Formats: sequence, structure tokens, C-alpha cells
Amino acid sequence: MTLRVMEGGNLRTITSLTVKQAGVLRSIRTVKVMDGGVLRTVATFADPLTVEASPASVSGTQASASAILVNTDLTTATPSGGLAPFSYSWAKVSGVGVANSPAMASTNFGATISPGTQTGIFRITVTDSTGQTATDDVIATFTNAGGGTPD
Repeated sequence: MTLRVMEGGNLRTITSLTVKQAGVLRSIRTVKVMDGGVLRTVATFADPLTVEASPASVSGTQASASAILVNTDLTTATPSGGLAPFSYSWAKVSGVGVANSPAMASTNFGATISPGTQTGIFRITVTDSTGQTATDDVIATFTNAGGGTPD
């Protein structure tokens, strides 16, 4: 959220706010005003939001002569900056598979594949309480090692 103020006849957008208190510069996160006897939040400031998914590449292997569900190892999105609480949304960008926990910070991916190897690229979008978003991508590799006779 930003705050707009009139200064010398010019409308200015405020994206961060600091005050000096006892000689120490402090960042202000929230500006509240009394409006008709009700305390209202008029602006919330946060550091820029970033996110890192780790590991950035995950894989899973199963073995079947037929198509089989293959799940990968777990990956976790870790936000920094921004203002909690955070929401998470995993989505497929390309390739095969689905996110097994699409609204959680941690997930693994699954795909039903015939013998061979296929990949999918998945994007995590994190949104903070001020509406900032950040994204990162994960590559998921699914391998059906084959073997045996088809079902």
C-alpha cells in the first residue's frame, strides 16, 4: 500500500516512512488516523518481497512397465521482506504434473507417466498482506524407470 500526501501543491506518493526517535532512525510499518472516533489504518509499508524455492530442482523415480504416478521430493518457498501473513500459490508453467499442495509453502509435484522421463516447471507466487507479490520457479523431473510387464 502507498500513501499519497499533498506537499507544496504537489501530490506525492510515499512508499516508506521513517521517524527519528531518541536519536535512532526507525521504520514505520503502519500509519493509522482517527476518523470520526474510529482508528483506521491508512497505509501499511513493507520491505520489498522476495521468495526463494529450495531446492530449485526436484525429482522422483518409480518403476513400472505401465504408466504410473511419480511424486517428487519436497520443495519449500521461503519469503523475505514483505509483511506477514503470506499466501502461497503453486501453478504449472509448462510440461507435465501438478502441485500436490498448491496453497502451501511446501509442496511436492506428481505426474502419471509411461516409462521414460518428463519434466514440468512450476511457479510459486507469494503474496503478502500489503498485496506485494514475488515469484520463483522450480523444475520437477519425473522418471518412470520401466521394467516388468505391463499391467
